[in-house]
Amino acid sequence: MLSFGDPRPFAAAVHAAGALLICQVQMVAQAREAQEAGADIIVAQGTEAGGHGMSEPLFTLLPQVADACPDRPIVAAGGIADGRGFAAALLLGADGVLMDALLRLARS
Repeated sequence: MLSFGDPRPFAAAVHAAGALLICQVQMVAQAREAQEAGADIIVAQGTEAGGHGMSEPLFTLLPQVADACPDRPIVAAGGIADGRGFAAALLLGADGVLMDALLRLARS
């Protein structure tokens, strides 16, 4: 998975190695670059992703990326922690979500 830069210089090598090119983007312009590079999957990452997003919350960025790259699978990242967030991401155009595993402790 590539993030925070132009993936085009690396795309051929990734594909030549038989790997999927997964590009994480924080802006629509980066999503278009990823599409031009031949990304197999585009991850739209909002500002909720541990401060690694650039300037836009996930749920405003996500539909823009989905609209800009309709022929690529779009994965949502940032601030999704339960089924409600997963469902919202799907409604906003995501094909899936990227999220850390959560440990929930039952209250006694």
